[in-house]
Amino acid sequence: MFVLVKKIISAFVAFLTVAFSGFAVPSEKKCEPAFTGSFIQSWASSSWDDEQWESEMQYMKECGLEYLIVQDLATKSSEKSGGEWNIYYDSKLPEFENAYRSENDVLAKALYHCKKAGIKLFVPLAMFDDFWTETALTDQYAEVCVTSQKMAQEIYADYYDGYEDTFFGWYFVPEISNNLLNIIGVKRLADGINGILGKLTETDPSLPLLLSPFYSNYLSGGPMLSLAQIVSFFEYTDFRDGDIYCPQDAVGAGWIKEKDLKRVWANYAQAIKTCDADVKLWANVECFTTATPDTLTDGITGPSATENTVYVPATFDRLVRQMDIASAYAENIITFSFNHYYSLKFASSMFMDTYKDYLENDYVLESEAPGKVNGLVKSETENGIELTWDEAEDNFGVAYYRIEKNGKFLMRVETFAGGELVCADEKGRMKDTYTVTAFDAAGNCSEKARV
Repeated sequence: MFVLVKKIISAFVAFLTVAFSGFAVPSEKKCEPAFTGSFIQSWASSSWDDEQWESEMQYMKECGLEYLIVQDLATKSSEKSGGEWNIYYDSKLPEFENAYRSENDVLAKALYHCKKAGIKLFVPLAMFDDFWTETALTDQYAEVCVTSQKMAQEIYADYYDGYEDTFFGWYFVPEISNNLLNIIGVKRLADGINGILGKLTETDPSLPLLLSPFYSNYLSGGPMLSLAQIVSFFEYTDFRDGDIYCPQDAVGAGWIKEKDLKRVWANYAQAIKTCDADVKLWANVECFTTATPDTLTDGITGPSATENTVYVPATFDRLVRQMDIASAYAENIITFSFNHYYSLKFASSMFMDTYKDYLENDYVLESEAPGKVNGLVKSETENGIELTWDEAEDNFGVAYYRIEKNGKFLMRVETFAGGELVCADEKGRMKDTYTVTAFDAAGNCSEKARV
């Protein structure tokens, strides 16, 4: 306990030193401002055939990605809904006797196609839906961690041979945060992971474990208490040299505001120095933006409202700013998720083309703005006002159109998945003034068209 208190005090001193410096980002980069890996969710990839897997691997290679992290291989539903397991690999564990099994073996597919493409794979373990409300404060967490131990042994025995250069490491699926429940349960969190680490070391000590926690500005104890939690977590957890601490920057999900990134990354960088093992600090940069509803608790207990209509790809102006900060602290950058938000399966080629242009031009983002929207027409209908317009021209393509009504934001029309160029305003009147602005994948915007 004395050692832990001493480490926390040392971390606070280092934190205050950085704070008084204004959280200046170090000028020397630890890695390039580009992502080298991606997460992929098993439920999304379980329906992929070999052709789709090959396409995904090709997209990743074209964009310089070296790592793939499968999000989960076994997920237990909430106890309230029956506590049933969903699994995505060929398991014979008795825990999964009555589990729902995906049509395709995601692990077998991922290993085969990653090996073929020369991409390294992190293999996930178990997750349970109640973690979001229970964290480690109930026996269910410990039980799922024991299941993860069994999975690791089974997976290594059944899948490792023949994939020695592809099977790169393991992924601990539960996403630990700095919320109050995780602060209270930090020792129990570490105990569960220690059981897994012990089994992984027994199975093959050369394979690292990757964790991807996240920081939240909401329902937490603030920066100081959060720092103490991370330092405590490093003290309680039996990390090994080479294990990977890869925090989500949480900008896409809205748990952190972009302006707070410098402070949060400085926090991580100081905390990891207190770990006795040589744990690697990586960054998980979120490449999406989610729509957050405007509620009475907006910005208090949860993320502030956004203008976005759905989960959508982030334009690269924001993503480049995120990576620029992360690259000053982290040894490597991965993203959630290239395969879900920039792959040609999900989005038009403008995103991949813009990103490849960024790589080819030494991490300089293209700055050519889209042309002004033409053909903007305002029509009165029985359901209010309808706007239509012609597609704007851009060297890579238009990602979305932003519509304002009487000078205030009204809605966005996303084009990444073929959205129609139309806006319906049920409360609109002909005397209202509307503007439409085109934005490309780099975040460049056109002049406003007005009607």
